[in-house]
Amino acid sequence: MENRRIGSAVVVATVDANRGPHTAPLGSICFVSSKIMRFGCDRKHDTYVNIKRNGRVVVSLVASPDISVSIRGKARVAKERTELVNSDAVIEVGVEEVKDD
Repeated sequence: MENRRIGSAVVVATVDANRGPHTAPLGSICFVSSKIMRFGCDRKHDTYVNIKRNGRVVVSLVASPDISVSIRGKARVAKERTELVNSDAVIEVGVEEVKDD
């Protein structure tokens, strides 16, 4: 699964300041290896703030006809700015658990 881009419906869930869930859609994610995935995130978005504060994430993938997967892990900011979109940071997630829903 190395360097494979996933383009299905992708949603990331983080933990907000009140310790509640916060969800947001993602354009895509990239698997660097079976244990590391990356995605871009606007630094002005609550998702970025939540990752900086807590780091706990669940990324859900849904694709036709009947694929649904949840990936739990610990996220960190790997790069504060991307070359393509100056307001985006690169988020790297260490995969801890993959659940086939």
